[in-house]
Amino acid sequence: MKEELITLDTAKLAKEKGFDITTKSFYGCDNPSSGIEPNKLITIELKKEGVVQSQEGTYVYNAPTQSLLQKWIREVHNIHIIIGIFYFIDSNTTGYNVEEIVELDTYIIICHNPTVTYEESLELGLQRALRLIE
Repeated sequence: MKEELITLDTAKLAKEKGFDITTKSFYGCDNPSSGIEPNKLITIELKKEGVVQSQEGTYVYNAPTQSLLQKWIREVHNIHIIIGIFYFIDSNTTGYNVEEIVELDTYIIICHNPTVTYEESLELGLQRALRLIE
């Protein structure tokens, strides 16, 4: 089982909202003239992972795992992301409430669309949660 890294769009949004935990994977480079393709996903070996670092003035966007970003959103901003398949049963209907997102105070509830992966649904929830952060 492999942890999924966040996408570039989510990484940019996370940086904008203050995510500054060092990760071994990131998009971009500090020095675009170095020949490294801008916004390319790069993974390095870190001697100390998880420390806070400043990315101010750079073209680097940390690429944490989805679960690390979800934990940061929950612990730092008290926003809980819940992903699941929810059944709404009444006298006429049983089934999925596809792609519905409900925001309740500090909760974002994503009704997982069975036509996409869990990770794709979580990515949507991460982006939605980041947009709530002021």
